Amino acid sequence: MLERDPKDFNSRFNLGLVRIDEKDYKNAIGQLSDATEIDSARPDAHMFLGVAFLQTGDLDRAARELSKTLALGGRQYPIAHYYAHVFLRQGRRDMAKAELEPYLKDSPSDDRAAEARSMLEKLK
Repeated sequence: MLERDPKDFNSRFNLGLVRIDEKDYKNAIGQLSDATEIDSARPDAHMFLGVAFLQTGDLDRAARELSKTLALGGRQYPIAHYYAHVFLRQGRRDMAKAELEPYLKDSPSDDRAAEARSMLEKLK
């Protein structure tokens, strides 16, 4: 599909997700960056782009993309709050706490909730 239409959001987005699943984060970043250029209003693309940046250690870009996710998607993407541990890695404890609390409020029984509670306890 990309050969016929290189500006197809869904093809870029889905290929980016496949690359994340394969742990090929560099290529995931390329595909998801292209997807966000095609449609910058899609919070899901920003979220997965943030995850890929987090996996490569690019904390500033990860934080920026995850913040965009929350600004665009609001409560629809509570998992973006979970990835607040990017702020912990940056030494921004207050920001991490401010993100983990709404994650636990919105997703108290999510698979990652126990880990989030543990991180939050360490921040108190």
